This record gives sequence, structure tokens and C-alpha cells, in this order.
Amino acid sequence: MSERISIDPEAVARDGADIHELAAYVRGIDQWFTTSSDALGECWGDGDAVAKSFEKNYVPNRDGFAVFLKTLGTAFEDTAEATINTAKQFGRSEQYGIDTAARLGGIQGGLGGTSGRH
Repeated sequence: MSERISIDPEAVARDGADIHELAAYVRGIDQWFTTSSDALGECWGDGDAVAKSFEKNYVPNRDGFAVFLKTLGTAFEDTAEATINTAKQFGRSEQYGIDTAARLGGIQGGLGGTSGRH
């Protein structure tokens, strides 16, 4: 097999930071939505059939959308953390490979730090 896989841990970590920014943006939308809808209060009136129908349909959807925004923000935060942790693991794996190759080179008479004996 001549195909190789290559990963840039620093680029993956930057992607994780970008996802953190997206999470912050969604949290800002959530805060704006909550503040705005709270400021409206019960704008649909009281007592008549139209008001009751509006309340019956609007309130559950408003509350559901608020839950969605909170969940989306949390999902982006979790994804950002997982992406950054993956980048760190890639970096550790890469360093392990470099260290192992250096040791093997030394054992076989290469540029490693051992005398060639094992």
C-alpha cells in the first residue's frame, strides 16, 4: 500500500477553536431570543378564541426553540472540546512515532541515541 494518511494537529486544533466561536455565536442568539421573547410577554391578548389558539401553538414552539438553541450551543461546545482533544492525541501519536523511529534507527545503527546493541 502506497497510500498514506496525514493529519496536521495544529490545523485540527484551530478548527476546534473555530467551533468554540460558533458555539459562542449560538449562545448569543439564544440570549437575544430569550430576552426578546420575554420582553414581549403575553402579546397575544387574553380571553378570546384567537388568543387561546395563539397561546396554545406559540408557547410550546417558543419553548421548544429555546431548548433547541441551548442544546445546539452545548453540542458545539462538546464538539469543539472533542476536536481539540483529538488534535492533542494526534500530536502525541506523531511524537511517539518520531521517538520510536529514532530509537529503532539507533538500534539498527542509524542516527539514534543508542550504541546499536539491544
